[in-house]
Amino acid sequence: MSEKITTDLLDYRVIEPNNLATDSKLIILLHGYGASMNDIVPVATYLANKGHLCICPNGPIELEFFDGGHAWGELVGNGVNLSLESINKLKRFISEIVPKHNTQNLRVILAGFSQGGMISCYVGITTPNLVDGIVILSSPFIKELNNVDFGKVNLETPIFLSHGINDLVVSITDARQMKEALLKRDYKIDYKEYPLEHSINQSVVDDVLNWLKVKFN
Repeated sequence: MSEKITTDLLDYRVIEPNNLATDSKLIILLHGYGASMNDIVPVATYLANKGHLCICPNGPIELEFFDGGHAWGELVGNGVNLSLESINKLKRFISEIVPKHNTQNLRVILAGFSQGGMISCYVGITTPNLVDGIVILSSPFIKELNNVDFGKVNLETPIFLSHGINDLVVSITDARQMKEALLKRDYKIDYKEYPLEHSINQSVVDDVLNWLKVKFN
């Protein structure tokens, strides 16, 4: 079932599995720049068919030049700036809205594609005790990783980081920089590269599912 819910924080869809199991997770899936919650629903549906509860919110920034598109930050030159409003709204969404659906006390995984992966990483590693795991797919590099002291929070939070080597939208160099910056800060990283462009395929999602089993079961 995919149900659209409107709130004063973020609109979102809930995709429920037929049955929750002891190894089910609550996975928050964040779309990329110019997309919407509807674009990530196919991935969420696949995950729900594997027994996971998925929540797909819209980014709070509405883009006039994308029909129904949303974002978590702005494109600036060759880079991306995350919006402070987006960061704060996502934190509140996870702490206030998500628990209403997490009646089984499932582990919470914050996952995102492209710009959604960028904010997943930033919020996941800087906010104590907010999520249990982080999945970063085809994300731009977060420049703050090189020059901001986040402190020693969430160092034990598992992180899955992946990218396509043929990505012409966000270079594979961004992922490799992200990996090195996170490892330098002593985060626990599982890193994979795929013969993909700027996209997600079944191999990526299946690797995420296997990673969830290894890390949390």
